[in-house]
Amino acid sequence: MWHLKLIRPSVLILLLFTGCSYPFCEEVKIIEPLPSGPQLIIFRPGPEGKDATISSYYPDSSFAASESLNLIAWTITRNRILEKFYMDFDLSTVVPPGAKVTSAVLNLSADVRNAYFGYRGHATSPDDSNWKINIVTSPWEENSISWFSQPTVNQSELSVEKGPIRYTQKYSVNITTYVQGKLKKDSNVKGLSFDFYQKVKNITDCMIRFCSSDHQIEELRPELIIHYEVI
Repeated sequence: MWHLKLIRPSVLILLLFTGCSYPFCEEVKIIEPLPSGPQLIIFRPGPEGKDATISSYYPDSSFAASESLNLIAWTITRNRILEKFYMDFDLSTVVPPGAKVTSAVLNLSADVRNAYFGYRGHATSPDDSNWKINIVTSPWEENSISWFSQPTVNQSELSVEKGPIRYTQKYSVNITTYVQGKLKKDSNVKGLSFDFYQKVKNITDCMIRFCSSDHQIEELRPELIIHYEVI
């Protein structure tokens, strides 16, 4: 189950009718208009959320139900394993119509619960593990996406992040452009792609692992914080 928290001041207007004849002199109307000024939404989807890891080691498979979202460039017994992940948010019922989004931040938590090759959380050197977020420009489904069927992405990075320096490191990344595009129903905004910034052939063993929307601990799932205004 996804969780949505709307934080805004409660405004009530009481219209009192006085000096009128019965029964209108007792009438009280309560109206709650759409408030103006800055507002805040915290959105954290559950298992119904759309995110998936894909792997070169299992090129026909999608790991949509995994508790982890992986960025991996790893070598095991001379086999090179590459993994990356995709994400998208359904905002159709999240942001009120007519709202103007001023900022959107995605919070990602390291997955220290589930081990991968014996490691929990991140296992990397920050020197060559910078990673990036791009906007996906073609349709995809979390249960059918695979290494062989990757969607297209906008080549201009939405964000570039430095590699983690702690295995538990959390990230907060700016994805305002993506959220604004989703709300405008831009046909070229179909989700987010997460990949290494450098070409993977230049990366030594590197593992960056976040919690997915299927993670058992709700507080660690991807969290979208949206600030908006109603004018």
